[in-house]
Amino acid sequence: MQRFYTSTEETITDVMCAHFSVDLGTLSLQVTTQVFVPTKTHEMLHRMTGKGLSAHYQFSRQPCIFGDRMVSVQVTLMNTTDQKIDNIHIGEKKLPPGMRIHEFNPIECLEPQRSVTVSMGIDFCDSTQTASFQL
Repeated sequence: MQRFYTSTEETITDVMCAHFSVDLGTLSLQVTTQVFVPTKTHEMLHRMTGKGLSAHYQFSRQPCIFGDRMVSVQVTLMNTTDQKIDNIHIGEKKLPPGMRIHEFNPIECLEPQRSVTVSMGIDFCDSTQTASFQL
């Protein structure tokens, strides 16, 4: 236990330690495994090309809720303009044979300087080819 040199802090420390020891007596712990969650994002759409809309993606490495053959992809869309952007959705898709995309629900409106993160699923069909689509 760490001691403080003022009497007020010592009293508070002693009370807090006694309180925690009572709580720890009834605490039950569950052992879990560690999960790697990547934090690196990749640029999908540059703000200049997207006329103020930028998009970054990352592979979450979590099971995909859209299908057991799909990879879960998190896409963060950001409005870098001073005006709202309406109807953000996936448009034309140019996919190799067998590849499928589960689209995210259209974003009705994204306010200026705001961002939203959406999830989508991609079945790459055991290939290393890219999934190409319009935002």
